[in-house]
Amino acid sequence: MKQVAEAASAQAVAPQISRAETVGAGLSALPALNAHRAEWPQPLDEAAFYGLAGEFVRAVEPYTEADPAALLVTFLVEFASAVGGGPHVMVGATRHPARLSAVMVGRSAKARKGDSEKPPSAVIRRADPTWGACVQQGLSTGEGVIASVRDRVERPDPKTGELVVVDEGKSDKRLLALAPEFGRVLRVMGRDGN
Repeated sequence: MKQVAEAASAQAVAPQISRAETVGAGLSALPALNAHRAEWPQPLDEAAFYGLAGEFVRAVEPYTEADPAALLVTFLVEFASAVGGGPHVMVGATRHPARLSAVMVGRSAKARKGDSEKPPSAVIRRADPTWGACVQQGLSTGEGVIASVRDRVERPDPKTGELVVVDEGKSDKRLLALAPEFGRVLRVMGRDGN
């Protein structure tokens, strides 16, 4: 896990250019600052906006600054979280529940990444008011994730031998872990012992 985090964070970090280099060079430094950035991707093909998720995106798109692709991905991830592990597809003898993960990438405080989370969340919370308790912000350790979906713990009472509940655990195992600054998650994952 540590190697994956290190590799991912190495890919995500822009080249280090000092303030002195950019100030001294003026506008000529801009190509160097932007050299690591890929061209903005083309919009998704209309076929991506199929079914309920596509209808949702088209309905809210005029009322938000969020990118339609980000709205679509966020809707799919949040919907999968809300329906939980019940709905699934079988591939051979392997059961695949609706579990999705995504990372939105864009400039901090300018790319409107957070705007893509609000419309789907509002609709899903209205459809299932209990789902809001399954949304966690700021999880950055494996221990935090485990605590959010932990099982009930029972131990024998030393005096009576009867089972006693030590921790009720979480009966609802659905989880949507939001990390507004994913770079922070990668840094924490890269630490020894995490």
